[in-house]
Amino acid sequence: MNEIITNGTEIKQRIISEISNSRQCIYLAMAWFTDRDIATVIIDAKNRGVTVDIVLSSNASNETE
Repeated sequence: MNEIITNGTEIKQRIISEISNSRQCIYLAMAWFTDRDIATVIIDAKNRGVTVDIVLSSNASNETE
């Protein structure tokens, strides 16, 4: 993963692709997590047996459903 991606849609698709292709572990740290598509692929990875560790800011945006 050496290229620089600046287009928001491409960034999201790359994140989804990397998570979908993960086989062992995912370590994620971010200030806000509000994207349902990315959340879905993370859940799918967890259900495949991938270890998932997420660190989020204690912000109200991260506490909504």
